[in-house]
Amino acid sequence: MPCLRAGTIETLLGPENKGQLTDILLYHVDDRVLIAANIPAGSNYFKPLLTAQRLCITSEGGKVMIADGSGSVANVIIADIKADNGVIHVIDKVLIPGTRPACHQTLSKAGGGPAAFPLRAPPAKAI
Repeated sequence: MPCLRAGTIETLLGPENKGQLTDILLYHVDDRVLIAANIPAGSNYFKPLLTAQRLCITSEGGKVMIADGSGSVANVIIADIKADNGVIHVIDKVLIPGTRPACHQTLSKAGGGPAAFPLRAPPAKAI
């Protein structure tokens, strides 16, 4: 799985793209404390803080995978990092909002660089 295209981060950091960057960040956050072992077996839809979107989180064989709106899959590579405001799971790609991912199927491994996937909302702060 390719990393973000060259120039994507610089583009998202432009003031005119604040809304798009906010949507991508909120797509990575859930306001519940979700411990990996407590994620139901199989594939299930989860609603991130970006409430108009869905993620498909699959738990099988002790592994957790997350399908996003771009049609690709992130793997949880480090689970259950305790933080003051919840639990963080490190994933191997940036989740991108888009169409609702297919959910009730087995997901395959996707590559990419590590990214933090906090499963509890941080305290509200101005962006």
